Amino acid sequence: MGGGPATVFPHVHPEEAQWSQAQGSVLIRGPREHAESSSIAMSAMMVVLKIYQSRDGSNSTIMAALREASDAQRKAKKRARKNGKKLQEAQHEVGRLKDAMNTRRQQLMWAIHERDHKHDQMMQLAHEKEALQAKIVQLTQEQDDAREAAEIRC
Repeated sequence: MGGGPATVFPHVHPEEAQWSQAQGSVLIRGPREHAESSSIAMSAMMVVLKIYQSRDGSNSTIMAALREASDAQRKAKKRARKNGKKLQEAQHEVGRLKDAMNTRRQQLMWAIHERDHKHDQMMQLAHEKEALQAKIVQLTQEQDDAREAAEIRC
């Protein structure tokens, strides 16, 4: 196994290999990639490894972002359910308070109506009292006049 596939790969970590590519030209091997490899097949293998590594890293990053998004979505749904329950409770409380307010408003309107009715009755009684007092004054005057007339006759 001394001349097998293990001798084809360089003893350099793939992340440490340096590749440069001028605009519009093919990939150029750097000095680290060149370590223990002089074959073009090895260069191609390194390109494939680099591509695989970058895609694998991209997939890991995407999956991590997807997990984070799923967690955030789950938490948002949980908050929405919790806030939805609170909203329903608050709406129920508002409805109950509106009913109580309407009841109080009706009671107030009835009390105002009663007050106005009692005021009208009091005003009517005051007018009747004034009329009766005027009648008493008139009758008293007539009585006094009648006494004077009786005294003059006697």
